[in-house]
Amino acid sequence: MNLENLPQEMLHEVVKHLSFMERLPLQKCSRKMKSATESAVLVFNEEITLTYTPHEDSSLIETYLIEFNGIVIRIYESSVPGEVTVNFEKLMSRTKIETTERSNCQDVARKIFCETFLKDNVICNSFKTNHMFNSNFLQASECLNVENFKHFRSAIGVEIIEFESSLPMWLVHLNPKHLRSITVYTDEVKSSIADSLKKLKNLTTLYILRKTDLNDDVLMTTNATDIEIESCDITFNGVNYIIKKWIAQKVPVGTRFVAYVTDPKRFPLHELIKDARCTTLVSVGKAIIPISSDRFLQVSIDNSTVHVECMKKRMVQ
Repeated sequence: MNLENLPQEMLHEVVKHLSFMERLPLQKCSRKMKSATESAVLVFNEEITLTYTPHEDSSLIETYLIEFNGIVIRIYESSVPGEVTVNFEKLMSRTKIETTERSNCQDVARKIFCETFLKDNVICNSFKTNHMFNSNFLQASECLNVENFKHFRSAIGVEIIEFESSLPMWLVHLNPKHLRSITVYTDEVKSSIADSLKKLKNLTTLYILRKTDLNDDVLMTTNATDIEIESCDITFNGVNYIIKKWIAQKVPVGTRFVAYVTDPKRFPLHELIKDARCTTLVSVGKAIIPISSDRFLQVSIDNSTVHVECMKKRMVQ
């Protein structure tokens, strides 16, 4: 069958079932085929990873690494000044292609990343990146359609203050229409992300395990039902709001809120639950609040944690 002879609508249906690698040769066939490959929805189901290693440490070479669907692309400084080497490797077929460009690493990495993933028709299931990106890596209008975003700290022992803004930068470029989950595991200095988080109305999962300015306003606007946070600016009012909201919504089993706090005395249990009906104080730091015939909220506070979780009634001991 010659795909060129298919009506535009039918061609679009065929192309949308093709993978990234299967579409590449079609883009060179004709304008019609190129248009079809660039308009049909392309979903990357496997996790996409983008990492950057700077050259601040003399033992390291400035390198960008893009990994997806068994493909590894390395962009690094060439031995020739002013040139960048791009190494393309397809692991399963052991295919390797190496080219050089007269440019700098960031511009080449940005071009490859944007031309592959930052398109309206491209949707990524999961995108993972490290903390070492400057705020100017992406342009203001560029947006990534991703459902699950992960931000982590590279284990290379390089401390570079100029990369503190990487998390806020990425949040600005994530399409809120698609974003469902944010996971952040780093130990950077405090980062300002509260304003960005308040705009993400479709989140279901929010894990921020690092220092941020996440505050009560975020808790009062988010619809996430799986929240784990630490070292942030939440207060008694924010936690109290979560408890009241989840009681009123009769949230499903598994809904949970965990906050790692330095001063648990700021969250007195008796005050958090005083407005709830039929509350049972199980112990000094634990209480249960019935929210329906088959489930309850368990509220517990210890030396370092405030924990609210919806459980089935049969789990009561």
